[in-house]
Amino acid sequence: MPKSIDVKLDLRDTADYRLVVPDKHAEVVAGTTAEYVVNVDRVGSYDHDVILEASGTPSGSTPSFSDSEISVGESSVFSIGTTGVTPGTYSLSTINSYEAPEYGSDYDWLLVDNASRLYDWETYCGIPGGIPARTTIYQTFSSGATAAQIQSAITSAMAVYASSGIGQVVYLNAGTYSWGSGTVQWPRGAGVTLRGAGPGQTIITASSTNVMRNSGTAYNHTLGSAIAVSSGYEKGSMAITLASTPSANYIAGNIVAIIEDGSPNKFGTGIGTYARDGLTSGIYDLGTEAATRPFKYLARITSVSGNTVNIACPLPLSFSPSLNIRAYSPNGNGNLSLCGIENLTFSGCPDPVKFYMTDRFWFKDIEFYNCPDGDIGFLQLNTSVQFEIRRCYLHHAPGYPNEVDGMCHGTNYGCCNGLFIDNIGYRTSALVENNGAAATAYLYNYAWDQARAASSIAQAFPTFYGHGPINMMNLYEGNVGFSVCGDGYHGSGCYEMIFRNNLNGLHPAYVQERKTINLPRGAYYYSSVGNILGDSSYTPTAYEASGSYGHEESFVYCLGYPNTGNSSLTPAMPWTPYPGTYPDANVKATLFRHGNYDYYNEEIIWTAGISSHDIPESLVYSSKPSFFGSLTWPAIGPDLGTMVNPIPAKSRWDAYVISANLDDLFADQT
Repeated sequence: MPKSIDVKLDLRDTADYRLVVPDKHAEVVAGTTAEYVVNVDRVGSYDHDVILEASGTPSGSTPSFSDSEISVGESSVFSIGTTGVTPGTYSLSTINSYEAPEYGSDYDWLLVDNASRLYDWETYCGIPGGIPARTTIYQTFSSGATAAQIQSAITSAMAVYASSGIGQVVYLNAGTYSWGSGTVQWPRGAGVTLRGAGPGQTIITASSTNVMRNSGTAYNHTLGSAIAVSSGYEKGSMAITLASTPSANYIAGNIVAIIEDGSPNKFGTGIGTYARDGLTSGIYDLGTEAATRPFKYLARITSVSGNTVNIACPLPLSFSPSLNIRAYSPNGNGNLSLCGIENLTFSGCPDPVKFYMTDRFWFKDIEFYNCPDGDIGFLQLNTSVQFEIRRCYLHHAPGYPNEVDGMCHGTNYGCCNGLFIDNIGYRTSALVENNGAAATAYLYNYAWDQARAASSIAQAFPTFYGHGPINMMNLYEGNVGFSVCGDGYHGSGCYEMIFRNNLNGLHPAYVQERKTINLPRGAYYYSSVGNILGDSSYTPTAYEASGSYGHEESFVYCLGYPNTGNSSLTPAMPWTPYPGTYPDANVKATLFRHGNYDYYNEEIIWTAGISSHDIPESLVYSSKPSFFGSLTWPAIGPDLGTMVNPIPAKSRWDAYVISANLDDLFADQT
């Protein structure tokens, strides 16, 4: 009777890699043949075959298999040959062999050869299964309602959800809700949607900062909870093993933080992870601990078995056992989860939204207008997982272009697996400021007329702006805006993918700081694929920046400089122990560029040695997403007859410019 081995493969990573089957061994006895039935199951959307191998400590040849390949979802009997094999116990393992039939072998250059730069953003970013369309109205309010009444209703509705499992809606009728210094403090709980009658119809005004929020101090990870991680820290893992028994707060639903030391040699000699000297805030609650240990990932716990903690999303990159990997539990049980805010306007509210440690929280069809400050976002999320921000309009920072900060959305301090999609930004600074985001997808957003005064000079501002450590494994796909930029200020970033965007360097008034992809010191293993860089209305000064340059010079790429706003080779903030010189040569050395069209060369630049000039339509969607309606798909790329076609956000913007009807900015695409 053959022995049975069940193998469950994580197929959300397209790399060829060996997956060891724990506690499974092939007993090899001279002159005999051992048979094993291998049952292969799958998680994820990539198609692979499984190749079996055997290895072990006995000397001599290792066992061979009569049939070493099996398709996922099947079972087969494998005979282990013993000719010339030293008797003993051998480890049985598999190799996950990538086939990619949905793309074809023409894309192996990206999906196989560069698989370390990829993640399954489709499966793990945003609300699993999509934002729920809840219909059960718990309570309805009109414009005389106070913030305290809304807060009370949300709390009571959460209790109903806890007992019934039916999502509840707290509904705000059309009208203006003037709350002065009042705030809506969301408690721990789940299952509630706060919904208005529509943007421009339900309007919230307030003088208080963070009129929608929860308490940051109530959602802490605690330093005293740190436990060393002994295994399961490799990329793709969804189960970490702790070196000692986890505390009572390691339970399903809580968010675990996994953190390691910074190192100048994390990825190779002089290719490391950094935070600036003197940084005292990282993950909000861990303060200096997280600031000086900037490589981090947060995930929802799905179950705990002994010392093994299972998590909802796979690690985007491997942690390094030599860098003191530790896990941290929260200071209490229960998060703010499965909740959302929809269909309303925040008008004149200082930094209206600020949440910590949310799980599957969404924001949909919201207008943010004339909101002061925006230091790290009018819509600010911290230590949050699988959030979704969809079809919002963020515009007119007060005093523009001399606004105080004016950032639209801040993905901050350990936010992971979010989805920022189909949004519009206008007359603000950055559409997105990233401060330590990981495995998040920024898809099909449109930004126009973005600027900010710096050193008394008003200048155009990046659309996507990396500011704090460590942004990693994020995807920027299908966006239209000024540029993608890191500033090399608070720390480094790594493994971000810039795919099929139109980064045009355009602003209606300013030509300063035209650097369509600006990767500063410490930006390692970035990828730029299938983008349209620049615009026919101007010719960049050079393909890449070099030496000292002025604000009005323009470049397709600016690589390795220590500061984003000038060409000085003296960093505004020191990084100790950064070992290199400036510009940081490792930024260019680890940058992967293939199939981009730019307006300096006026042609598509392909990477030498890669024969395929085919580019996948998307790294998220296998076919045109429904919100595109009848628009061209894919919308952007050098392989299209028209290289830049309207994305839904741009199409809605064009309609709004003609009609001045706010509804056009939130309409479904036909």
